[in-house]
Amino acid sequence: MDSLKQEIKKELVLIIKNKKELLNLDDSFIEEKIDKALLNNKKIRKKLFEIKEIKNLKRSKEVKNFISEIRRVLRQIYGVFDLDIKNKKQELIIKLGENYSQRLMEELLELHQSTIERIPYYEQLFEEIASRNKGAKTILDLGCGFNPYATRLLEEKLGVKIDYYASDISTKNMIDIKKYFSLIGVKGDAKAIDLVTNYQELKTFPPKKVDLVLMFKLLDSLETIKKNVSEKIIDLLLTKAKGFVVSFPTRSLGGNKVISNDKRVWFEKLLERKNLVYETFELPNEIFYFFRNKDF
Repeated sequence: MDSLKQEIKKELVLIIKNKKELLNLDDSFIEEKIDKALLNNKKIRKKLFEIKEIKNLKRSKEVKNFISEIRRVLRQIYGVFDLDIKNKKQELIIKLGENYSQRLMEELLELHQSTIERIPYYEQLFEEIASRNKGAKTILDLGCGFNPYATRLLEEKLGVKIDYYASDISTKNMIDIKKYFSLIGVKGDAKAIDLVTNYQELKTFPPKKVDLVLMFKLLDSLETIKKNVSEKIIDLLLTKAKGFVVSFPTRSLGGNKVISNDKRVWFEKLLERKNLVYETFELPNEIFYFFRNKDF
């Protein structure tokens, strides 16, 4: 891909992002997925190298199929999470900053496909988290999506003011979360990190040890891109974190298809290799693993 004309790569990114659910993804993240896909597709590499004019990109059936496949991968990783929400999202963030209420919080969570599923169960989930992580004051939320917008509810269940550090792959979403934290007075930060290629950034983000790491519906997506990257992330986090909550979907997006328990065996074996004792808790469509760092 290094030899591919830069303008063709840029045009591919623009075409791929021409879907509202992918619009907020960083260009560099999409470029990386293009590069990886091309390494395993000599036919498309040859086709792209032969293209002399940008306008001809959309005329090739092979290129169209390639673009569709990249979009499919991105949706699988990121989830079809961003709906048509930009203006409403900004409006709700400001309203919450002016006069916080759980109703407004839930309206904001409804704008994200991952969090909308949890709205009826957030209180129950956070009570389960609090019962196992009493006194947790510093939170690291990886692959956070819109989860940080429920910070106030988590504080209520933990019974303490928390420092909240959030990360996801969309720079725009991280900017919005930082704005939200500032408006409602939550200490912390939000940073865009591609955990597949840049998980080492977790050495310095956050810049201190944490009481609790949240990774909701994250690790299975990472494993589809790079096998065993989850173990590297957990090994790094074990140097700076006490408690962990990791979740996996038990049904496909929309709840139409049951996901086999076999899909999570790799993770349970990982925990066993690390001598990490875990408990599980289930909600409709999602299972949560609770474990603690015995050496922290």
